[in-house]
Amino acid sequence: MYKRGIAIPTALVFISVLMIFLVSMMNYSSQEMINVKAFYEKKRAEYLAYSGLNWAEVQLLKKRWWVNDGFDPSKKVARPTGSAEVKEFFGPDNGKTYIIAEEFASANPSPVRGYDTVQRLDHIRVFSIGEYKGQRVLVYGKFIMSPEPFLNSDSTEGADTQTSAPTEEGKALIEVPQPWSQDGPVPTLLIVKKVSAAVGDKVDPNAIIAVIGAHPSDPVQITMTWDIKPPAYGTITKINFTVGQQITAQDIFGECTDELMTSVRSNKTLKKMVRVTKIMDRAITDLDLTDFVIRRQKLDQFIKKLSDEYVTNYAKNLPYISDLESSFNVPTLGDKVKKEDILRRLSAVPDSTNMSIETSGNKFMENMIEKWVMPGLAAPQREQFPGMSEYHLAIGKSKPRAEILEVLAHFGRLDEIVTRPQRFPELYKLPNTEQYKNVMNLGDFGKSTSDFIHDATFLQDAAKKIMIVFNKGTPWEDDVFDEKVANGEINPNDYWYWNSKQGWYTMPEITIEPVEIPYNFVNKTSGNAFTMEVGYVLNYLRKHYDEGMAVPPNGTIRLPSDQQDTPQAPGPPDSTGAKYSGVSS
Repeated sequence: MYKRGIAIPTALVFISVLMIFLVSMMNYSSQEMINVKAFYEKKRAEYLAYSGLNWAEVQLLKKRWWVNDGFDPSKKVARPTGSAEVKEFFGPDNGKTYIIAEEFASANPSPVRGYDTVQRLDHIRVFSIGEYKGQRVLVYGKFIMSPEPFLNSDSTEGADTQTSAPTEEGKALIEVPQPWSQDGPVPTLLIVKKVSAAVGDKVDPNAIIAVIGAHPSDPVQITMTWDIKPPAYGTITKINFTVGQQITAQDIFGECTDELMTSVRSNKTLKKMVRVTKIMDRAITDLDLTDFVIRRQKLDQFIKKLSDEYVTNYAKNLPYISDLESSFNVPTLGDKVKKEDILRRLSAVPDSTNMSIETSGNKFMENMIEKWVMPGLAAPQREQFPGMSEYHLAIGKSKPRAEILEVLAHFGRLDEIVTRPQRFPELYKLPNTEQYKNVMNLGDFGKSTSDFIHDATFLQDAAKKIMIVFNKGTPWEDDVFDEKVANGEINPNDYWYWNSKQGWYTMPEITIEPVEIPYNFVNKTSGNAFTMEVGYVLNYLRKHYDEGMAVPPNGTIRLPSDQQDTPQAPGPPDSTGAKYSGVSS
């Protein structure tokens, strides 16, 4: 009887404990389900956000989608500076993605041939917000392009690649020059007087392949003639005119190969979405980013801070990367690692640095120039790309025409046209990045970003520009010269005798100027040679971190801008004379 009395309370206690356990398990399971559900919804919102960034990159690789199809910058119409799109990538009622894109103009645009001033697009800032059942995720990306496109356009193609002559890769078009005059009009209608080259001939920019003059039917009849020269070093592949044919300025006289790839500054536009970052700061994620004013007041400073921290940390850690790798390899880490052990191994890296943003950026570019990979390559090509980079001086070996050499020899100025590559021929082609960095002194980081890029691109005294102008009087044959001297009409001290031309010429104006020439980055990993002026490559790398050379729009609408054409051949004020120009390189 006593034992039965004890068993009943024991059973009741056991049942109570079991009930408590079951209720706790149910509550725990319920909370776990809530946590799993919240995690799932958060992850789905994150996928929506990244999908928006991927969608934006695909569109921007083609064009700026917010500019109407067929946009014509010459029509001077206002247009939007960006776009706000709403997408349902997973279908209706299954989450939304808000995509905000915004153009930033270049604060220091490089010039484009044919324009006095031109506005360029530095980069496009893209925010993508994924929303799913109350969860919200924000990701940021920066779409960069180099060379930079025209700002007033719908394109993301570089302005220089757009204005390059429309011909096959590795070819250069030979244009008819604008007639040159000094004190009067020049003919519009021209005729081919002489063709001195044929298909298959080797040429360079000093070679005269044809001579043109005034067509007999043109109202302006003068005896002056003009030379046609190729723009590149290579072989003539096509000649479109023969002697006696009518021709006008800017006609395409022919075509030649561009063996040194010097006739275009870039044969490709580098485009990529970089700095892809998930933003966690609630002070930013809770903002209405479709509001233009909020973006200007709250967002610009936040993005600049992210960029500055990125590049300073990169530059700060560079000297310690190899040491860190070895410190984590020896001794080998076990299955469990103590916090103190990790901190001890990281102790070599300083917490902060006094390095300026520009110095950090210069270190970033110097380091990345030997590591970067062109977008769009397959995996095997990506591995090969850094080791196959070459640097070609954008000019080849050449000497001025015979007349120039004769004049310079007569006046004792031949030594002045000797260039740096002529003294050191290895400078024409640097076979790898290490040698290029040594020659161009890329280790000098203590300068502005723009100066660093310029000095890393251009080789000083790489060529000499020579101009010889005779515009002080008419040249005379021997007998006429003697007669005019005897009559006191001319001063013999103002003349010199040119043997090869058998005549007396006035003293020429001789100008010899050193010219800096850029290096082209050349890489043949993909099979087709990729060539781009080094400055464009460095600008592409700069845009991974730099916000300082870009200007945000003042509003959501951009008014049209004026672009002035630059005359390509100014005319000196004298018609009876001669002008010889050439390059020593």
